[in-house]
Amino acid sequence: MFTSIYIITTPDIELINLSQLLHPQISVCCHLNIFKMSSMDTPSNTLQDSDLHDLGLSDDEPETATSVLNKFQTAWINEKLSPEILSYQGDYVECLMEQIKHMDNNVRKLDKRDLRSGLHALELSRIKYMLTDYLRVRLEKIEKYTYTILEAESSRSGDNLFLSEGEFQFAKDFFGNTQTALQTIALRHFPRPLASFDPAKMSVQPPMNSYVFVKAKKEVSGLIVPTHDPEEQDEELDLEENSQHILPYSSVAALVKDGTIMLI
Repeated sequence: MFTSIYIITTPDIELINLSQLLHPQISVCCHLNIFKMSSMDTPSNTLQDSDLHDLGLSDDEPETATSVLNKFQTAWINEKLSPEILSYQGDYVECLMEQIKHMDNNVRKLDKRDLRSGLHALELSRIKYMLTDYLRVRLEKIEKYTYTILEAESSRSGDNLFLSEGEFQFAKDFFGNTQTALQTIALRHFPRPLASFDPAKMSVQPPMNSYVFVKAKKEVSGLIVPTHDPEEQDEELDLEENSQHILPYSSVAALVKDGTIMLI
């Protein structure tokens, strides 16, 4: 059952489906552009020119706040469901944080008895949760796979880096503090042959062969899926657009990173 209300804002009448805003199973991505309010049109409906240039978009390709949220939501879900750490979506994070600041300021200007105030505050809370959870998941992976991530990051350069500057510094500090703690608390009490610290042997590897649910955003031909059985040949699959599958992450990792496939 759907509940709808009319919000009248001269000269426009906007129909808002509250089930899309309040139901917990509905997409976290909020629809900032459904509200037509003279004080909120600019920050909520269209990103500013500086934000467009930061995202590498031209003036011929206007990017709305909703489309940015949709793209970031996909990145958030991929990061949350991927066994390995993915490339940091710094442009979207910074852009959304700026938009949150604008919207926060505008919501404060509204009368608290105004229904729009509560709806906008709810949507902002959802965006803030999505951002913080995205960053939290990445930090958890860095703590768990510190050495593996640092080794992989050291082989990258320029635009191919997966970590932000803050994440990279955190990873180095965490690794150094862990090594110091082990040597101080345990290793110095061991016999000399056993007192060495070899991070390569002690590090934890991401479970790259774990199975994940995937959805093909476009048609994929000739996907090789390893069987991990020396007596059987690897399987070759063709994925139709919008089809859903359960596959080893290692076989679709590259396609997740380039946006051909998304995790679900």
